[in-house]
Amino acid sequence: MHLLQWISDPYDVTLSNLWRKRTYQYAGTKSHIADKDKNDPIMDVWGEKSVANEKKAGGFVATLRSLPPHAQFFIVAITLTRLTSFMVFPFLAVILSERLGATVFQIGFLFTLGAFVGLAASPIAGFIADGMRKKNLMHGANLLTIICFLILAFLPNLQAYFIAITLFSAAGGVLEPLLRSSLGELAENEEQRPALFHVRYYIVNIAGAVGPFIGLWFIQNGNNSIFLIAAASYILLGYAIQFKLPEIEDTPTAKERGSSLSVLKEAFKHRLFVALFISNLLLVFIYAQTDEPLTLHMINLGVPDLAAIIAMLTVTNTVVVLVIHGLFMKQIMEMGERTAFLVAIACLGLSLLMIAINQQQFVWLWVLAIGVSTLGEIIALPMFLTIVDRVAPKDQRNSFFGIYMLSNLGGAVAPLLAAQLIITLGGPVLFYAATALCLPLAWIGYIALKEKQPIAEEGEIESV
Repeated sequence: MHLLQWISDPYDVTLSNLWRKRTYQYAGTKSHIADKDKNDPIMDVWGEKSVANEKKAGGFVATLRSLPPHAQFFIVAITLTRLTSFMVFPFLAVILSERLGATVFQIGFLFTLGAFVGLAASPIAGFIADGMRKKNLMHGANLLTIICFLILAFLPNLQAYFIAITLFSAAGGVLEPLLRSSLGELAENEEQRPALFHVRYYIVNIAGAVGPFIGLWFIQNGNNSIFLIAAASYILLGYAIQFKLPEIEDTPTAKERGSSLSVLKEAFKHRLFVALFISNLLLVFIYAQTDEPLTLHMINLGVPDLAAIIAMLTVTNTVVVLVIHGLFMKQIMEMGERTAFLVAIACLGLSLLMIAINQQQFVWLWVLAIGVSTLGEIIALPMFLTIVDRVAPKDQRNSFFGIYMLSNLGGAVAPLLAAQLIITLGGPVLFYAATALCLPLAWIGYIALKEKQPIAEEGEIESV
């Protein structure tokens, strides 16, 4: 996965992972605001709803239409920013290399630095947002992103791009956990909470699939207006943040909230949150083996027609997300959390085992493995975010999401560790080991998800 995009949506977008590999190789609320918005013409994105007739439906459209209008608009705004980001980010390596003369080392160093800048910014943003008006911080990060796109458009030199990409990382690290924590604030009832995260996950995947193909035309024609389009999408997001998110009253003082260290300690006293943190750390690390490490494994095996196989895996990934998740979203949400988690881990473990045993290089077995692993991912990842949103105390919601983002470090270190194992011990050892890691992961989830946790109130922490 492209490291800069990983900062803003770590393992949240599956459809473009393999596609972007090929690009790099080429380069080298609450209900009180609902009444106010009923007469807002820009709000009712989908027109009049007939929710009563759609309750039996379980697909994406029915789930989206069941959400309040302000939530629909907010999700659409997020989707447009993701779409335009995927029009730009996969091609930054190409631009840096071919237009600006950056070396492979410089590009790799820049994206690695950006990944860790984004990781560090997330918990800090969460701590700050819980002690001030969150919208101000979101607007600041949003404005910084717009400025960075303008730099890319009007200052085409290596130094300016290095500064802009580093600032992109910081802004994304600030904005992403706050956008996620804001989704829960848009829920008018408990049933809408998982729907918000599943709809966001699904629609962002669509953006990840479509964005690079649109961006390719702009890049091939040397058209810098792509950066202006991306900046405009973030202006729309700023509108959504200002007018569609609820105002949070009674922001706790620094004394009431405590220091950042005390908030961190409180978060890790929460049994379920710790289990989710460890589970996600392992999950993204294990799932990452089906991305770049799988390609490295195929290269190590000397697989012919690698580009065609990658394209086939991309199509498989796309079909599973768009069809299975799109048609059966409601059924996935209605699965018990423990059952859903175990099914997801079983899918992931089975897919890794299929890759490990495929020494005869059967393409159909790799295709099946990717399909099964994608099925596990679409079950697990939105569910994790839903649980974090539910158990986080209201006065520490942003901090919890910021801390939780650190668990995506597993996805950042996976390619490097996998490459070393493939070189020294071979690909099968890597994938057998990843399969074995699914066992402790399943055990952690089985113990942690004994029963559905209630929605946390202010300052409420379930200690170990």
